[in-house]
Amino acid sequence: MVLGTIITQLGLGTIYTWSLFNQPLVNKFGWELSKVALTFSITSFALAFSTLFAGKLQEKLGIRKLISIVGIIMGAGLMLTSKVTSVSMLYVMVGLIVGAADGIAYITTLSNCIKWFPEKKGLISGISVGAYGAGSLVFKYINASLINSKGVSVAFLYWGVIVMILVFTGAQLLKDAASEAVSANNITKENNFTVSEMLKTRQAYLLFTVFFTACMSGLYLIGIVKDIGVQLAGLEPTVAASAVAMVAIFNTSGRIILGALSDKVGRLKVLVFTLTVTAIAVFV
Repeated sequence: MVLGTIITQLGLGTIYTWSLFNQPLVNKFGWELSKVALTFSITSFALAFSTLFAGKLQEKLGIRKLISIVGIIMGAGLMLTSKVTSVSMLYVMVGLIVGAADGIAYITTLSNCIKWFPEKKGLISGISVGAYGAGSLVFKYINASLINSKGVSVAFLYWGVIVMILVFTGAQLLKDAASEAVSANNITKENNFTVSEMLKTRQAYLLFTVFFTACMSGLYLIGIVKDIGVQLAGLEPTVAASAVAMVAIFNTSGRIILGALSDKVGRLKVLVFTLTVTAIAVFV
């Protein structure tokens, strides 16, 4: 169960290598860098928006079938990106299709895995989403090598094939958590809200605001980290690409360590701590 989630999340997390593709796309098609970089913003929005409906899809299809389908869609979206000739096509393929598929698979595999281990939510969620971060670390080298040896368009083709294999393979190891799993471990049963019910609560909008502002800084960095190194720091492209690996390493370790820590000291304390550190880092 956990292994299937890790394999799936590895494939999903490869989207965090996007900054490697910005400049090569600019060089090949002559597009403006700002327009190419906007692709990751669209991807992030589609990823977040799709999570609102992912739960219903899982209830209807089951986790294994849903992730199998989503893996095929995400892989196909990346493979078709190898044929794009306009920025608008790039927005549709990577921004909307890949982003939505990534979001659906991300939230459903994560929540399903947590249901299997309700007594260790922090640790299990940390390991699961840590694999998502690890995907960007591993594929930093794979995608960079593909871009340099095959060209940016062909790199999308290979990337799509690998992602499809990873996500589809991981899906075959997944199993829906029984609804009785939580009560079986004597954990207090909590209220479950539908999307419409959730949107009527004040807490939902507070969380939206907190995560939007907190995640914005991280996602902004991830989407253009290589370009920042080249244009602002004056680094060579190969050196700047190493920043992608550095971000991935700390992204992965932070997810696992803070997830485990939240089991011991509480989610709210860890959240307040991380938000404070993020605010200070952005300010500095």
